[in-house]
Amino acid sequence: MRNPLGLLLSYDVSVSTRFSQRIKRHQMTYLVGATLAHSGDGLLVMLVGAVVYAIGDRHLRVTLIQLLITLIVTAALVASLKYAIRRERPKGIDSARWSALPKYDRYSFPSGHAARVVAIAGVFGTAYPMIAWPVAIWAGAVSLARVAVGAHHMIDILGGFVCGVVVTAIVRAIIATL
Repeated sequence: MRNPLGLLLSYDVSVSTRFSQRIKRHQMTYLVGATLAHSGDGLLVMLVGAVVYAIGDRHLRVTLIQLLITLIVTAALVASLKYAIRRERPKGIDSARWSALPKYDRYSFPSGHAARVVAIAGVFGTAYPMIAWPVAIWAGAVSLARVAVGAHHMIDILGGFVCGVVVTAIVRAIIATL
């Protein structure tokens, strides 16, 4: 008899694969998903952040500095967990072909994209409550799109969500005490 974790991971692979296969049957849906999946790429986030910082007001700049701190800590946590756990990506190393560092981004748990977009949603949703729901929906859509394009399994996304939420809350709490 397999252990409960093994059963859960097998179920995760099955559900994630079926989801990805259904999306890939519809070319337009897949293309939208692929675009959405990469809207949370680290390099793109940094470029957009730099432009927004340059043209933003003081409140926006302070928010972006908090986001930068949050993203650095989140990236360190995600990288540490990926190398400690070493869960293979759905398609192996080929799943990371769009990564800026595919050779080093070979593991899937937790999802760095999910952690990153949840951190962005948390920081911006707190600083600008009027956009909380739209950025939260975007974060969820980016995360599901990562499964749709075959870069992650569902549990990878859940792990990324947890990392993003925890780091965002800790950084927010530390900054609030300053």
